[in-house]
Amino acid sequence: MPVRSRHRTDPRVRPRTGAAHERSGRRGRRDRTARSRVRTPRADQRRLRAARRSAHRPGRHARARRRDLPLARGLARRALRPAGARAHHDGAASRGERQVPHRPAERAAMKPGSEPLRARFPALRTSPPPIYLDNAATTQKPDTVIEAVREALESAGAVSRAVHPLGHAATERYEAARERVAEHLGVPPHEIVFTRNTTAAIHLVACGWPADGAVVASRAEHHANLLPWRERLLPLAPRPDGRFDVDALREQLQRERVSLVALQHASNVTGLGTDLDAVVDLAHRHGAVVLLDAAQTAAHRPLEVERLGVDLLTFSGHKMYGPEGVGVLWGRTEVLERIRPVQIGGGTVHAVSETLEPAWREVPWRFEAGTPDVAAAAGLAAALDLLEDLGFDAIAAHERALVAQLHSQLERRVPQLRFAVPHDPDSCGPVSFWVPGLSPHTLAKALGDAAGICVRSGYHCAEPLHRALELPPTLRVSVGVYNTSVEIERFVDTLAELLQLHGL
Repeated sequence: MPVRSRHRTDPRVRPRTGAAHERSGRRGRRDRTARSRVRTPRADQRRLRAARRSAHRPGRHARARRRDLPLARGLARRALRPAGARAHHDGAASRGERQVPHRPAERAAMKPGSEPLRARFPALRTSPPPIYLDNAATTQKPDTVIEAVREALESAGAVSRAVHPLGHAATERYEAARERVAEHLGVPPHEIVFTRNTTAAIHLVACGWPADGAVVASRAEHHANLLPWRERLLPLAPRPDGRFDVDALREQLQRERVSLVALQHASNVTGLGTDLDAVVDLAHRHGAVVLLDAAQTAAHRPLEVERLGVDLLTFSGHKMYGPEGVGVLWGRTEVLERIRPVQIGGGTVHAVSETLEPAWREVPWRFEAGTPDVAAAAGLAAALDLLEDLGFDAIAAHERALVAQLHSQLERRVPQLRFAVPHDPDSCGPVSFWVPGLSPHTLAKALGDAAGICVRSGYHCAEPLHRALELPPTLRVSVGVYNTSVEIERFVDTLAELLQLHGL
């Protein structure tokens, strides 16, 4: 009998059918090179299990864990590839190159802002297509993400709690997504906690963080990184440009016992970042942990946590071309183990005593109560594939060019508007402004009605920042990989026409 693969139940895999295959099965032959179903050789299965156990073992030295991780990740990717494709990619895999599912010609045409890329997004296929410039709020989804979600929804099983084939397949899909996120960040898979979004990830930390010191955050933060901490928060005023004030942090750390510093990687209003190296160095020298809200940067730059130096990091799938309903909390193992689980239920415990005392599962599963959203996790993995296929250098160059064009044309064509902050040439984040005498909500609706232009208006869940910088509600424009120079021109033209109609 052929060895039954533990990936054979994956609903993504289409088994071979037909008389020839049946005859081959009766004869007991094994096609080792061109099967369309996924098969993991026994030796690889043993090595994968050993590497995972080694990488996840509590207390083991971090260097040894990092040494074992490439083996576990590589074997997991190999197991999830069809055997026929496996041989084709062995040469590249041996050189450490990440494999992508698209043909070389297709990848070459897949550039930010290109028509082949835009064709991958169903929301942009309408006639006329919308001009979607609200990417800081949420992004459109490519067909590969939609297909990954659809495939996951075609069959259902309880993750980690069922031994039947569909339950096993759901577990495999969910853990494969976790490994994909870990690969993207360059961390062990057991340090990845799936949440609903960035807000839920920050709440998970805030509600379970030990009461052994204050928390410092700037008033420039998104509400999601301010309100959960408010009972023990030492708020810092931002600098005049809205950036995090490192000098104010230094003074606070010298006066108070601070256990955690929470800050954003980039503002969802100004698009500006902070001097992260200085913040991390200061916090660590005073024994504080650093939590980084990367919701606004995950789609624009690589998140290499070892280089960033932070201890906790959060982001959302829906802001990086993935589905709604899935977010990520990464944390160093020793930091995650300091957090008390606050959502308790199925999947979080090994056992419950007669007195209802839980025996917690290991990190990360102790934080993932209830049945998880397997389809959303699969969609997030597909979104990471898209971003890495495009390349973050290409993405950043494309988006910086669009932001520079937007600033230049607005200054020339609409001189009466006021920018929230001056233009930073290195920024590819959102651009916020207002027009004296005109509500941004009225303007945003008029842009949508007149030309299908989608922008955001208001305080953008950052009212303390607007107040600190003495800003009124603003109109926010934020670009993504599918936006084009023509769309920026159309936006500026329409805005100038609308203001002329209003006599402004």
